[in-house]
Amino acid sequence: MQTTRTERDEALAEIARLRSSQEMLEAISVSMEIGTLLELLGNKILATEGIDGFVINILDMAGENLICMNLRYPDEFRHLEATFRNYKYPLTTPSPHVTAFTEQRPVALDAETGTEEEREALARWKLRQSLALPISAADSSGALVRVGTVMVFCQNAALTAQTQESLQDLIRVFSVPLCNAQRHAHLLQQQAVFAAAATEQERFLRFVTEVNSLTLPDKIFELILTELMRRMPFDVASLFIANTDTDVLECRKTLANDARFAPQAEAMHTYCVDKPYRLDIQDGGPPHAFIKNIPLVFKDVQQLMHLQLPTKSRKALELLQSPHTLINMPIRFKGKPIGVLMLTSLVEPVTISEADFRFFELLSDFFGAAITNANTYARADEQHREIGRLNLILQDKIDELADQVATDKLTGLFNFRSFEQEILRRLNEYQRQSARLGLSIVMVDIDHFKNFNDNYGHAAGNTVLAGVAHEIAKLSRKMDMACRYGGEEFVVILPKCEAEGALIFAERVRVAVEQARFEIETAVLGVTVSVGAATFVEGDTQQSLFERADQALYRAKRAGRNQVCG
Repeated sequence: MQTTRTERDEALAEIARLRSSQEMLEAISVSMEIGTLLELLGNKILATEGIDGFVINILDMAGENLICMNLRYPDEFRHLEATFRNYKYPLTTPSPHVTAFTEQRPVALDAETGTEEEREALARWKLRQSLALPISAADSSGALVRVGTVMVFCQNAALTAQTQESLQDLIRVFSVPLCNAQRHAHLLQQQAVFAAAATEQERFLRFVTEVNSLTLPDKIFELILTELMRRMPFDVASLFIANTDTDVLECRKTLANDARFAPQAEAMHTYCVDKPYRLDIQDGGPPHAFIKNIPLVFKDVQQLMHLQLPTKSRKALELLQSPHTLINMPIRFKGKPIGVLMLTSLVEPVTISEADFRFFELLSDFFGAAITNANTYARADEQHREIGRLNLILQDKIDELADQVATDKLTGLFNFRSFEQEILRRLNEYQRQSARLGLSIVMVDIDHFKNFNDNYGHAAGNTVLAGVAHEIAKLSRKMDMACRYGGEEFVVILPKCEAEGALIFAERVRVAVEQARFEIETAVLGVTVSVGAATFVEGDTQQSLFERADQALYRAKRAGRNQVCG
């Protein structure tokens, strides 16, 4: 009888294992998104006994670097994940990742059998062993396609041979889908690059012509730092320029976006001028970003202050008193770093979106060209007459980039980030008024939108989203701000509007959408919306006002949809 139970338990365990494998294969087979596949692979790695963390690197489109696309560090080092996500490992720089990739073999570092240097590296991360494994697949002709690497971390014991073999089997299962997804991602990147190049070609040709007129670098520093902080949520910005004669980064300009932060900014600037960073990767964040030519992002510096930091970086951060989010962004000219832009938030951590990073990257190239040309022609007296034209071009470029950051591409409405900034500004403005004229928000949600997408496809769904946005925009006043909140939800800020006016506006939106028709490939269709409205009352915050509008929207949904509730 005992044998029968054991056999039954083993059979059930095998069924569970096979079912899990089947579910994994089904998930892999339906996804072409590299991010989804990497998340699935990461989850499977973490589920393997004895593994406490991992890093998955994928070869970039240029074939020059391994890019960290997914990672999970042991619990003690989780706060560093945001810093090392998207980290580049150049194929020309020796590392276990690069060796595993180029030689297509496992590379293990062991705290008991490794070299002294390897043992020290493992000790810093409190690891017993690390193991790097290549990801590769054969194409239709049988040629080997190298995709990337997986490195796993073990804190307590080395992996058994059986576990290592299981990991390699797991990677083999993912290798072909990852290879296809990588190619798909590279094609999308190329498409985006070509589209952006076509749009920007004329502007950049004008820019290249005008930028040669720059002659006053200090004015350029101040203008760009001021505009950058006005549009982005940072409190202090510093600009460092490399002096290759003395091998240091010179702090040329530091600005605060508010008078209350000026003393900290001045103290840090004075220190960085007196104690410039050496062009040594060990001397701090700015030289690290400069030498590696990559941005360094620290989501919250306060979580790192207990660690052993370079002396100059620690002192500079202490002078800022309350640093939180920090970015070191290389300033480039023709792809090569000439300096570093350091941005710091002092009030609270801030979220850095992909659009923000795109903004920084474009500004870096622009800034590098401007500085280089200004230095080249600084001694030409006649060039000072051209600075006015530069300022106009710079303002135009910054406005254009800011519009891209602030606008939802599909609908043309403002995006969620713009909504958050505007509602906070409006609330502060409203609370300062002696004669208050009302402030309302209206939330709009397309009814049964998921079913619509399932029935007619995402292209048709995008047509409807753009159409509904158009109806909302038509009804909005110049002072109103219509935003796409996310998915099929929209929100409109209504200044100088009491509750009654908000409900009238909401009903107009509901009727306009109900009567509108949207042409898709196979039919002309209509949709309805549910609308919730809320008006500012004494004691309201941004969160409470938004929640009341959201609750009103929920009541409209619950009451049968295609309704307005306040």
